[in-house]
Amino acid sequence: MNRTKLLKALKAHGFTGKTLDEALLYMKENNVTIKPKGADAALDEAAIKKAWDATVALVIEDDEPAAEVDADTKAADLAAKADADERLRQKRALDNAANRGVIPGAGTMSKSREYARKNYERRIKSGEKTVFSAPELAEGFTAACRVLYAQETGKSYAYEGEDRQILVEHGILTKTTTTLVNTNAGYLVNPLFSNEVLYNTEPFGIAVQIANVQNCSVTDDWSIKRKTGIMSMSHVGEGNTISTGNATYDRVHLIPKTAGVLNDITQQMLDDSAVNVADEWAKSVKEARDVRIDADYILGDGSATYGGHVGLANGLVSGAYVQGTGATWASLVRADISKLVGLVQNVNLARCGYLCSRQFYATVMQPFQTSLGGVTLNEGVTGGGAKPVQGVPGTPMAYFNGWPVWESQTMPTATAASSKCLYFGDFVGGSMVGLSKDLQIDISKEFGFDKYKTYMRAVTRFAINICGDGRASTYGNIVSLATTA
Repeated sequence: MNRTKLLKALKAHGFTGKTLDEALLYMKENNVTIKPKGADAALDEAAIKKAWDATVALVIEDDEPAAEVDADTKAADLAAKADADERLRQKRALDNAANRGVIPGAGTMSKSREYARKNYERRIKSGEKTVFSAPELAEGFTAACRVLYAQETGKSYAYEGEDRQILVEHGILTKTTTTLVNTNAGYLVNPLFSNEVLYNTEPFGIAVQIANVQNCSVTDDWSIKRKTGIMSMSHVGEGNTISTGNATYDRVHLIPKTAGVLNDITQQMLDDSAVNVADEWAKSVKEARDVRIDADYILGDGSATYGGHVGLANGLVSGAYVQGTGATWASLVRADISKLVGLVQNVNLARCGYLCSRQFYATVMQPFQTSLGGVTLNEGVTGGGAKPVQGVPGTPMAYFNGWPVWESQTMPTATAASSKCLYFGDFVGGSMVGLSKDLQIDISKEFGFDKYKTYMRAVTRFAINICGDGRASTYGNIVSLATTA
């Protein structure tokens, strides 16, 4: 293995550079490994460097001087040195950027950034579900976060010049501006990027898929009119007075609560290309946000742990909590599940379905279906041969008796006594999620001053209301199946 073979293999994969540093960077950012034919394992970095520097000489007769087969070695080494010198020049320019009022590197794109963008674009085209819809948004999101970090702490990092160039391209900075604007007592990531994160992450939490989602960003107490009683029409005899029978209404309130997470600024975040960091940070924020909303929506008991929110486990009318035939999942029978459909009141059947964990479905519900066998198995899934309910919210994990089954790993995942392991009902009609605040990113070194740390904070605001049907019914429009004590 020598440099020629290494370059040939990498270029076949899309590599366009020439130097060893470029090759190693390309392999790292694109998860490329090289395994020689017949070898047991891929080459590590040391082996690649050794192969890169390997040369083979041919001895010419008649005392002619030996000539190297790998003739571009010297040129490649000179190119590598020139690249290192250029990086040093940019770093020195960066250190004086604030005084000079200019942004180093503007108007150029490094090879590493070019590779990273092409790789992200390739992931999008291959059908992979990336957090951002374009590489420009991905790198812009991370560039804004990292520049805010450098601005707050006064520290520089290798990619700062490039990150500032990215923000110039997005119109967030100008070539004569070196700081981002301090707004609402915090340095905020531009909405262009935060909106992209939220747009792509909202559908993933089960609560925002199956509940009635409202945008309540206008006020801290958002209310919606709800009909609680139908007007009464009665027969009228000839010449008699028609009785009054008005419909009744009340209002459902959504009071947003704040939730947030702190994240250490790591060296890895500073040492990688912006486009590569973006997905990881955005996905981490998305996961934390979805878990928080689902926990409040399902488990909320009104305590500070759940921001005062009361969820399905505690917010339904008392009659809605129905006990099964035993204290374990194994003791439940098919009728325990099926009877829930007959208990719900004041529902839109087109929106009804079950909510449980994947474990409960696989351990309890699915065996009930497969035990039927033959033609009746299809009936157990579709409800007597009918097609599964169409137009239901969210993406069902499965169907049971024709009703969609939605999965949430916030629901109980193992058998236990007195466990609310299954819900059925019209979640759109009986529950609301209010989304109030777009994702806000703040940078601070004060919180971790004694630990010599800098933190990034992500904050969002949302509201939960298990409103029920509002008609003083016995069971309401959502019911729960629980094991006995």
